Amino acid sequence: FATLDKQVIESVSPERWAAFDKWFVNSVVRHPDGTPKRVFHGSPNAFAEVDLERVELGLHVGDLAAAVDRAGVAQYPTRGLLYPLFVAADPPLRVPDLKYFNLPQMWRIAAVPYIVTRNADNQRLLALARAIDKLASVEADGGKRFARELRDLLREHGVSVLEYANDYEGSGTTSYVALDPKKVKSAFSRGFGDD
Repeated sequence: FATLDKQVIESVSPERWAAFDKWFVNSVVRHPDGTPKRVFHGSPNAFAEVDLERVELGLHVGDLAAAVDRAGVAQYPTRGLLYPLFVAADPPLRVPDLKYFNLPQMWRIAAVPYIVTRNADNQRLLALARAIDKLASVEADGGKRFARELRDLLREHGVSVLEYANDYEGSGTTSYVALDPKKVKSAFSRGFGDD
């Protein structure tokens, strides 16, 4: 897809490219040659803008195969929708694939130990892990309230995108969860490069 992604980007006016480049400058979602890498969100539902209250924790994006699986395109070819996007992940917080990102127990038993083990010398992330553990112990039921509070907590600690090896839908390929709608832009719509 690197060539196609480059063609998409080059088809944009210089003014819009400059806005996109400024927005994307620190993103790690790139091809090996450094060019922006397009990722996909798969959904059985149409949407025109990202509404974090309607998703599990944030907007999940990844490679095409994972998006096809998530959208149910194979099972429902006329219902599944694929959205090509760019993500400004600068830098993301690496977590394990929790399958269900809005369940407190998954954060307590999998994500918190993972964050602590991988970041033993990073006081900011250790403090974040402790705060997540505390939140997950209080909000044991999960759902939208936990997702909203966790999203706010992560953003307060400077995390706007999560990164994980997608074991459930992507055979271990890298996927992302955007916790802020401003971190995603459509590859083809008017939103490309806009503020």
